[in-house]
Amino acid sequence: MNLVFENSFVVMPTHCNYMFPMIFGGAFFSEVDLCAACCVNRLLHDSDCDSAVTYKVLDLTFHCPAYAGDIIFLKAEIVALRNKSITVRVTGEREKRSTAGQDHILDATFVFVSKKGDNYAYHGLTL
Repeated sequence: MNLVFENSFVVMPTHCNYMFPMIFGGAFFSEVDLCAACCVNRLLHDSDCDSAVTYKVLDLTFHCPAYAGDIIFLKAEIVALRNKSITVRVTGEREKRSTAGQDHILDATFVFVSKKGDNYAYHGLTL
């Protein structure tokens, strides 16, 4: 059963807001949601469900900003399963372009709802 998904991205100028070179929160949020969604989709390989949608974000904390050129490492992990819902915890680390090492930059918790076709569906999975 796939319970963890990791990915990374480089903060590019297109991710930044008018306060260049700082990343725009919405662009960062999009990358975090995508990481969580990939984790859920891999989990559903073991289910009859064919997809899932983001239902809500329980919490999202940006601990510090990221800047163009920084590498962001995201890790999503399934932390709870209910009949149709899947809870995913995402953590993020930042590696500054100019220095070695990583800083903890983000914590988030998402809830997804599993689907089969156009309907919400019981995924039948347990941890």
